[in-house]
Amino acid sequence: VLSLGMYISYAILDFPDLTVDSTFPLGGVCCTILMLRLGVPALPAILLSFVAGFAAGAVTGFLHVKCRISKLLSAIIVMTGLLSVTLALTALRDYPLQNIDAAVCVNDMMALGAVNALLARGVRVPEDVAVAGYDDVIFSRVSPVPITTVRQDVHALAAAAVDRLLDMIEHRDPVKAVTLLPCTLIERESTGAGAQ
Repeated sequence: VLSLGMYISYAILDFPDLTVDSTFPLGGVCCTILMLRLGVPALPAILLSFVAGFAAGAVTGFLHVKCRISKLLSAIIVMTGLLSVTLALTALRDYPLQNIDAAVCVNDMMALGAVNALLARGVRVPEDVAVAGYDDVIFSRVSPVPITTVRQDVHALAAAAVDRLLDMIEHRDPVKAVTLLPCTLIERESTGAGAQ
């Protein structure tokens, strides 16, 4: 989805909109706060998070059109600001944990942060809340509770990305619109694997 957002802004709109890089984390944080802190049901929370991302894009457009800031610089300003906003929102550590038994994080660094925050609150991982990540970075293995993760074939991913980029540069139609790459589930203690 992030790649689609980048493709639309760069190739179709001819606007190097780096705001996309920060609107996805902003939407995720907004959705989490709406659901966990405020008790908003999932669908309205997702829609409101979409509105937050849309508003961020509108700020980029305003900076470019009304303030006459270059496309790239206006996107960088908003992207940097959104990262600060997202970090400030995630600093709120008093999320209620009732009815939560798992956290699936978009990468292992977020999973590591989740494990550390849960342990700091006295929540047992995986007995009370299971945690999983993505990427299989070294930190997932040396975490206080080793983290279940998904390992992707980085070399195949890089090769596919370069092939797609060359197709775009040379104005060739890509062979496939979607490229499926292999990945492997690595089960560790954070989801109860090996704890028997």
